[in-house]
Amino acid sequence: MSQDNLENSLNLLREKLKKFQKERIITADPSRQFEVEQRIKETQQDIEKLEKRHRKKCNLTFDKELEIALWSLNHSEQFTYFQLLAQNFHNIVGIRIQIPPSSHIPLTWLLRCLVKNLVKNEDDIIYARLHLDSYRYRINNNFQLLLEGISESLKLPGCHRETPAEEIIEKICDKMKEEEQHIILLLYGVDSQKKFALDRILNDFWKPLTQKVKKSDIKYHLSMFWIDYKKKIDWRDIYIFPDKPQLAKEEMLFNLCVTSKFRKKDLDSWITGQEGQSILAKVDYDLVEKKQISQTSKTIWKESQNGKPELLLQVIYHLCKLTWEEYETRWQDL
Repeated sequence: MSQDNLENSLNLLREKLKKFQKERIITADPSRQFEVEQRIKETQQDIEKLEKRHRKKCNLTFDKELEIALWSLNHSEQFTYFQLLAQNFHNIVGIRIQIPPSSHIPLTWLLRCLVKNLVKNEDDIIYARLHLDSYRYRINNNFQLLLEGISESLKLPGCHRETPAEEIIEKICDKMKEEEQHIILLLYGVDSQKKFALDRILNDFWKPLTQKVKKSDIKYHLSMFWIDYKKKIDWRDIYIFPDKPQLAKEEMLFNLCVTSKFRKKDLDSWITGQEGQSILAKVDYDLVEKKQISQTSKTIWKESQNGKPELLLQVIYHLCKLTWEEYETRWQDL
């Protein structure tokens, strides 16, 4: 059976299960109730068998399925905005995110949602991660050192400390075209840099890179994220980080907010939606039954202290009978 056929069969079985569960609630005849109970058990067993086959075909373990399902929880506004920018600016997007330095999990959750919902195959993405608040970059404020870090992360051939920006830009475009790769630049702690260093990143690297990618008609995504830890510095008022793409250009950085607290209606929507139902049903079908689903949501909401991201993940992992501490590091970095 092909993967598409497997998914179709699973969806049909899940609909069938819902009908039996509904009938069990409204049926008064004891003999019919017993028959429906048997049909529910048989259908659940059929679903479990197909789900195992589906996971095997996709090479997905349950913990990975849960991780993927959680990417969609309450980031619809940010993803829609990010997608709009990508459409408007030829798949070129620059983003500034302001966040306290301790909020690693909400930041990673947002970045995962944006990047991995836009690019389905993770193998098609190359990341350049630079921690500008580390000793190497914080002390020097050296533009060439930053370029060296980018070229090292992207594994650009023949680059060194003195390689000019123009050559690095050319090699990035070649890599995107020849290897059919999306490029994601993550600059953590931009607030640790002097303004003149950031000006050079924008004017001598990012702007000509966006122009070159656009001119080359490259179809793959190019994104740069400035992660600003909100420390006390003086350059934020000088830069303009627009919230809307009207009258803007692709080389500009747009402002995007991290979800500091989830809303109850978003949790409800996830639990009653396909992702949440599919995951929770594998743990215990009673969790997503019509009579129980509201209580499931209330329990998660209460134990997460009304939607704190870190606690929300911890509660959901615990509900799925997984030890949160074993998976926590996955949510602290891309």
